[in-house]
Amino acid sequence: LLLDKNENITLAKALITPGTCYYWADIAIITAGMSRFEAACCGTPALYLYRNYFQKLNASELHTCAGWAIGDIEAIQSSLLVVGIATMSVHARQHMSNNGKALVDGKGIDRIIEAIKRLCGD
Repeated sequence: LLLDKNENITLAKALITPGTCYYWADIAIITAGMSRFEAACCGTPALYLYRNYFQKLNASELHTCAGWAIGDIEAIQSSLLVVGIATMSVHARQHMSNNGKALVDGKGIDRIIEAIKRLCGD
């Protein structure tokens, strides 16, 4: 219904590589699984929906940092989506975009190597 009334909204579905959409999207409405990191690393602010307790925890980890948790996917109401989208001001989106991109520091492999060394007693 929302899409029928607004030609400025594009629904991207059945994607092989959703990452390409994150680069051109103003806002992503996604579940709070691994997608939350993909969107954050691309600098795309997101509204997080969750399906279970663990996704709810995941959504709360990045809440306000790179996106906003807006509710259970099974119980979400259109009014919550509208409010979520309406409160994503240019300033808020820029703040979330910068925070999301800052999650990627290029040192992940160094942390993994150090963890392996600690586990092995080196």
